[in-house]
Amino acid sequence: MALMPHPHPHHHPRGDGEAILNGAPLPTLLTFAFPIILGNIFQQLYNIVDAMVVGKFLGSIPLGGISVAAPMMDIVNALILGATIGIGVLAAQLCGAGDWRRLKVTHSTALIGGTAITAVVSVACILLGGPVLRAQGTEEAVCQQAMAYLRIIFGGMIFCYLYNYYASMLRSYGNSRVPFVILLVSSTLHALLDVLLVGVLKMGIQGVALSTVSCQLFSAVCCMVYVHKRCPPLALKREELLFRPDEGKRVLAYAWAAALQQAVVCIGRFLIQGMLSGLGTNTVTGYNMGMRAEAFLLCFAQGTAAALAVLGYSTQEVSVALKGIDVENLKLEAERAEREGNYERVAEIRYGRLKALENDIAAIQKQLHNAQGDDAMVREEVTADDIAEVVSRWTGIPVSRMMQSERDK
Repeated sequence: MALMPHPHPHHHPRGDGEAILNGAPLPTLLTFAFPIILGNIFQQLYNIVDAMVVGKFLGSIPLGGISVAAPMMDIVNALILGATIGIGVLAAQLCGAGDWRRLKVTHSTALIGGTAITAVVSVACILLGGPVLRAQGTEEAVCQQAMAYLRIIFGGMIFCYLYNYYASMLRSYGNSRVPFVILLVSSTLHALLDVLLVGVLKMGIQGVALSTVSCQLFSAVCCMVYVHKRCPPLALKREELLFRPDEGKRVLAYAWAAALQQAVVCIGRFLIQGMLSGLGTNTVTGYNMGMRAEAFLLCFAQGTAAALAVLGYSTQEVSVALKGIDVENLKLEAERAEREGNYERVAEIRYGRLKALENDIAAIQKQLHNAQGDDAMVREEVTADDIAEVVSRWTGIPVSRMMQSERDK
């Protein structure tokens, strides 16, 4: 399901845009959201499978270690997920507007900046994780197991960012199915690797962490390969990998709010874990397993919200672009009718249909302005140059020649 004008000159995108704009809202939303919801469920299965394998093969102390490590890991995962959702909203705006050049600038900046921030956060968590867990009152044996697990997890956290980032970009491009399929394969592989590394090769809690990181690497590589093979507007060439500080500020303005929104609940759970530490490791383990069950119940709401964020912004931009092109077509039609002396037709177009379209565009632009605020990533106004650029991309014909041809008629 495409959400935006496709840049390939032989593909006519108008039908796709109108399908999104004019289709029934609920089926459109559910079709797009369903793979995201299933993806959230399978992401939760990562941790559930880890706990099951550790409990079966390694015993209570390692199970306690992976349990007390979970909230800290969840905070970082939530920050990554929220940040990539925020970046995805910006990408959806640019995809909806068909602004592929600006999209690549934003894409490159967010990719480089996000990877760098993830690396810094990972190093900080490796260095500070042990002291924080001990400050909470975690038993030393459990703390050692937790840090053996977390060092490997945080060491490979960049792969988690890359998967979530590229998955978010694909959803912004209108493709929520491929990230889900990749995650489905990765989750299956993860379960098999857990049993192999822990049950067969006896690698202990490090084997569980290596299984998780390996599957995150697999997911990230699959997403990146798919993007470069099948989604040219999202594929970055080496010379396009540049960080723009001004663009970075705009990206960060969207990403930090979404990241904090996702992480605030996980931070609260981590603080509650500290309060429960005095009651013993078994109590903390039970609490965190209960939180895993609760996370399943939130998968539907979180997936639907992510789909609404992408669909809401991209369809507004597509609507403005399509209506803007209709305005230009009506103006040309009115000029032809005026040359032919059909003034009744001229009045119908200029004071009826044209006026209605301009009012529709103004209303959508007002909604975009209210949603984006003063720090808008994409200009709300659709100018004649914007329309000319979109038409040129779709047809491959210089717009100046097209416009002159229409006027000559």
